[in-house]
Amino acid sequence: RISSQYSDKGTKAAQRDIQKTAAKIDQFNKRIVKSYAVAAAAVAAFAVKLGKDAVMGAAADEKQQASLAIALRNTAGATDEAIRANQKYLDSLELQVAIDNEELIPALQKLVTATGDLAAGQYLLTLATDVAAASGKDLSTVSTALSRAVMGNYTSLNKLGLPLDQAAIKAKDFAKIQKQLADLSKGQASAAANSFRPGLRR
Repeated sequence: RISSQYSDKGTKAAQRDIQKTAAKIDQFNKRIVKSYAVAAAAVAAFAVKLGKDAVMGAAADEKQQASLAIALRNTAGATDEAIRANQKYLDSLELQVAIDNEELIPALQKLVTATGDLAAGQYLLTLATDVAAASGKDLSTVSTALSRAVMGNYTSLNKLGLPLDQAAIKAKDFAKIQKQLADLSKGQASAAANSFRPGLRR
């Protein structure tokens, strides 16, 4: 309008256009500010939630550790030193196989309760992480199957979908079954964990 033939009417129209444009820009700026405010509030709320989740997670972990410690004392006669060493074992295993302690702890408790021995329970837990990765079953299912097998019930092990020696199962030869499971699944848990870590090739 300004570049057209000059007239008072043209000037006023141009001024109105500029005012309208300025008003639209002002509205847009207000929307942007409001959007940032909403986003900031959402981020703050999410941060608070993360903080609460972290506190709740730590409390749940502490509760599980306390329950496990009691079970280790009652069923395996574990000392305070052995319980502290077991916590380090669980933390190390958690990093190796990328399975959270909230799954490892109850699985270990089942296995120690079944075997009555901490070292045997730890061995079976490590085996269970590999078997879980090899079979596609969750750790709870596998640890339950192993704990039942310790007590002579092999039905759950057969349901894992792995080619187990049926003669050994019929004979209830748990040592032989353990070795076969180890041979079938060795390294599977670590391989599965590494496949989800950034920078590593699958």
